[in-house]
Amino acid sequence: MIEWPTTLPDFVLRAGYAEGFKNLVIRTKMDTGATKRRRRFSDGPEAHKFPMHFTSAELDIFKDFFENTIYGGALSFQRIHPRTNAIETWAFTEIIPPVKASGPDTYDIILPLEKLQ
Repeated sequence: MIEWPTTLPDFVLRAGYAEGFKNLVIRTKMDTGATKRRRRFSDGPEAHKFPMHFTSAELDIFKDFFENTIYGGALSFQRIHPRTNAIETWAFTEIIPPVKASGPDTYDIILPLEKLQ
């Protein structure tokens, strides 16, 4: 299994961190009346947003990891869960938003991830 680079921080910023719940229900709209719901899966991915600060050097390492190691987000990887400190398997869910400079050598990035089972 591919692992998060040890040269990158594991620290996730509290401001902007988001942890979702598993979407396990399928909903079917009826012609009349309430929507029918039933459990679709017994387990599923959880959506997360990881806001992080990178230095310029760390941003270069991350870009190489993203583009070459996990093929632009096609492969999953392991890293520490920011709240539980357990090693989990993660995958990117969408294109990474543009990186913003927030200081002389600090760049803010938000990683759109899902925790896999």
